[in-house]
Amino acid sequence: MMYFFFVFLLGCPKPTSSKVDPDVEDVKKTQQFIDQERMQTGTFLDGVFRDKSFPIEGKINASWRLIPQNRFGSRRLLITHIDLPVSVEIWRFQDVSLQPAKYDFCTWGFIDRGFYGSTQEKYLIGTCIPNTPSSNYVFAYLHHWSGSTWQFEVHTHPKHAVKGKKIGEDVLRGFTWRGDEDIPILPP
Repeated sequence: MMYFFFVFLLGCPKPTSSKVDPDVEDVKKTQQFIDQERMQTGTFLDGVFRDKSFPIEGKINASWRLIPQNRFGSRRLLITHIDLPVSVEIWRFQDVSLQPAKYDFCTWGFIDRGFYGSTQEKYLIGTCIPNTPSSNYVFAYLHHWSGSTWQFEVHTHPKHAVKGKKIGEDVLRGFTWRGDEDIPILPP
């Protein structure tokens, strides 16, 4: 009988207080928010996105939702339209590339290099055509800067291809390279 009593005492957990210190929880939540902010690619204040590591910034109106990206990743920006199946992405690749990045859901059916608009800079543009009716078009614009390749993309569902391309390009036209003279990333 003594043996069962001894096992019973060992098997019972010690009572613990279920109280959680609200100050400790607040500090943990604040630290988690600060850590998340440090890991993001940029800041978003008063409708303007500024990359923390590269001299690029742009205005984003209230029709778009910003999805934070990892500061150490290649994708610097991802925004999605609140009403239409359209997104805008900005990518930075460490090497110089003369072709847009490959996707498994579409095939690059159009790629052109040339002078567009009234710019003095040569652009590489491309259109990735969906492989299935449910996949997106990708309209891409490539720039080379400081030994890396920047790919600016508009992703849009085929049902909204024309409108999606236009509203995505309108957002990208609001982005510039910061410096002595702000340089637009897309031709006017």
